[in-house]
Amino acid sequence: RLLRLIPPPARWAPAARLVPPGLQRRLLEAAMARVLAEPLAAGSLDFMRGRRLGIEVADLGLAWVIELEGGRLRACAPGVAAEATVRGSLTDLLLLAARLEDADTLFFQRRLWLTGDTELGLTARNLLDRLPFEQLPLGLRIALNRGARFARAARAARRGEDDLPAAAASGGLLRESRALRAAVLYTYMVGDSCLAWPIAPIRPTVRPGP
Repeated sequence: RLLRLIPPPARWAPAARLVPPGLQRRLLEAAMARVLAEPLAAGSLDFMRGRRLGIEVADLGLAWVIELEGGRLRACAPGVAAEATVRGSLTDLLLLAARLEDADTLFFQRRLWLTGDTELGLTARNLLDRLPFEQLPLGLRIALNRGARFARAARAARRGEDDLPAAAASGGLLRESRALRAAVLYTYMVGDSCLAWPIAPIRPTVRPGP
């Protein structure tokens, strides 16, 4: 019930747009440099050289255009047009990033849209689909997983849907495995030295109600 009181992302849009565009671009560039460091070093993103790909968070009213320049991904200044754009809601983009939904399902259900140069957009999507999720920093994987599950549960609660993730999150009934708790503790103790350590799967367990 409490999740229904959380405003949808569209309500946060005015606040999100208060973040200066320059700061948005710097944060995005730092995130891409960390998450995509290995594909950049391997040359897997060379197809982006001289090309511009847009990312739009529809319900937040935020959009960026990225390009490959000087061996790194750079966010373009406002007003630069994208050749292809991937567009979706904040919740669905989080679910995609956390590997809780796959791109094909989101496209089929019309929760994710690709406009412009289809070949460029599909090439970028296919590359991201092939990235091993365990290569992401452990702290980022945990944040993405928890954030995506919470956003999905809140959306389900607002729609009056009765699904397991929503019920588990709303009642605090989602119990993490011992291995995941150990991973979190290990991260706090040694920091980035364990970035390649895979996360244990979260197994939702619902306890019977009173």
